[in-house]
Amino acid sequence: YRIYRDVRFSKDKSPYKTPVGLYLVPGGKKCVGGGYYFHLQPKNEDGEYSANSMIDVGVHCPPSAAAKVIRQAIFDEGQELRDAVDNDEVRRYGYVFWSEEKLKVLPKQWRDSPFDDLIRMKDWDLFRDLSEEEALAPNLVERVVEGFRIGKPVNDFFNRVLDDTKIKSIF
Repeated sequence: YRIYRDVRFSKDKSPYKTPVGLYLVPGGKKCVGGGYYFHLQPKNEDGEYSANSMIDVGVHCPPSAAAKVIRQAIFDEGQELRDAVDNDEVRRYGYVFWSEEKLKVLPKQWRDSPFDDLIRMKDWDLFRDLSEEEALAPNLVERVVEGFRIGKPVNDFFNRVLDDTKIKSIF
């Protein structure tokens, strides 16, 4: 992501963005699928974080057509996704699988599923915040790669489901 802006003629010389982000998804950032995201956020001028450094895998803000495909796949074969997010390795690493926003009303074609909680999600992210010590540690790259490896089964599910859809990202 772009972190610099043209400040030649500006009185405000602060950078466009202070965090650095890396996003990898099959087909490139304009494709919808399970991706790998790493976010490194420095402290602001007050010494506080304005956002957290984090590792994230999954699908964030999918277009409605992709969300519909994902929900149908969870309805049909949600145990694969449940197994990918509910295992000891995911818990030991510190990943959390959640969606800030959820559907209030479940459409009738997806009701009475044992995977209602997964179907209701609007984002399907497995994420882990990084402390300042972790973000500055010499083994940061290894930790990020390990997090991506642990989250790969989640992305495998989403990428298999969305593989032939050709839905483009809204970003």
